[in-house]
Amino acid sequence: MGIFSRDFPFPSGGPSATLKDDNDVTFDPLAVAAVLSNPRADLSAARLYLQLDRKNYRWPHTMMIGGTLPPMNTLVAHLSMNVTSIHPAITMCGIDIKLIPVRSDMIFKEFPINQSNYRLNDLVEFRSSQIAGNDFMVINMDDLDDKARRKHKLGMGSWPGRIALQVIGFANGLLLLTGVAFSALTADVWAGTLFFFYALHWVASTFITFSEMIRTNVKGSIVPDQNLRYAVYQRPEGGTVIFKGKKETLERWARETMEFNKKTRVIFFHWFWMISGTMAAVSSVACMVNMRGYMQLGFLAVLVYSSVAEIAATQISRRLQAASRGEFSHQLVDNNITRTKGIIRGTIENYPKCRLKGLNWIALELLPNWPLYQEMQQMLARINELQEEDEKNGGVDMEVEVDKAITQFLAETTKPGTDPAKILLANRISDETRAAWAAASGGEVDEKSKAPIKLATANV
Repeated sequence: MGIFSRDFPFPSGGPSATLKDDNDVTFDPLAVAAVLSNPRADLSAARLYLQLDRKNYRWPHTMMIGGTLPPMNTLVAHLSMNVTSIHPAITMCGIDIKLIPVRSDMIFKEFPINQSNYRLNDLVEFRSSQIAGNDFMVINMDDLDDKARRKHKLGMGSWPGRIALQVIGFANGLLLLTGVAFSALTADVWAGTLFFFYALHWVASTFITFSEMIRTNVKGSIVPDQNLRYAVYQRPEGGTVIFKGKKETLERWARETMEFNKKTRVIFFHWFWMISGTMAAVSSVACMVNMRGYMQLGFLAVLVYSSVAEIAATQISRRLQAASRGEFSHQLVDNNITRTKGIIRGTIENYPKCRLKGLNWIALELLPNWPLYQEMQQMLARINELQEEDEKNGGVDMEVEVDKAITQFLAETTKPGTDPAKILLANRISDETRAAWAAASGGEVDEKSKAPIKLATANV
């Protein structure tokens, strides 16, 4: 037994354990939450680079939860891209642009829409009625031109809004610098490292705010053409958006492309922003768990402020954009029992800038290629000509002329031997046309003038 005692010494007492008394508060999930993907953070980074309304106000990028992922992803794209690749900054900004498929009487099959262009984006995403498939939103795109912009005030006006956006960005930086100061006073190296890199990233974002990082150009020459053209977007969720404008306006819009500004100063700011953002993302994970509890709470407060500030900045920029750009001429034609009713109302009832004059529904495959619909288009074209003549020179007895156009339409579409279903449809279209003209002229439909056959119930 003595031999074993010499070779294998054992403690004289029994095993004991003590718990460490630690009063620190840890929020480990925050370390991950700070770098979680956030669509609003991605969009904010894109707006920071694009500065769509830089002539009127500056977008202050705030580092909300996930706000450091865009620079880190962009840096990875730089390090892994091919020579012929698109510049990663352009790819990052692509999140602000959505391409919508359209049917048009031009060669273009897609049109870009900036989500930062709040007014246009809101019109495209209009709130539909209960009969969404028969809703039509008509937008006159000639208001896109700088010459067509109207200066007026909406809500908070210009300077208060601009100052508010600058205060939002300044407050974010002040919070981060305060975190650096407190970390130094409390000798918290981990917190100091975290707040330092976030403060650096804020400095880089501030430089970018006042720099032209991305330029918007139009490829190719645009031949002046005042002829009206249309592009029709049928929304997946229901409803149809119709873009109307001069050919040169729609062509310029369709050909817009983004280019990265390759000036030395801009390139430096770009890399400064990417590297500082990447270091901030890394420090979020590496430093968070090791920070003191109250410093973690302080960092949480910064993240909460940044998220709320981004929402406030969005609302302020909406008002500023509306005040600086003016509104797009638009008109919503909704609550239509049938599709033909919406088409007829949009062609006759709408005010001139949004009137669907000359839109060939059949050629765009938005109506069946039936002789009846061809006659309907001819009737509507005739009524539009009469409207323009009366609005320009006056002296046109519109009530009589519209009745003649409808009578001619019925004569061509209800000939003996015509399918009874087509006759029902023709009479329904004539009634819808009379109702649309009555609404356009501020009158009421004469019940005696309506076709004797009741409306068909088909939703066509």
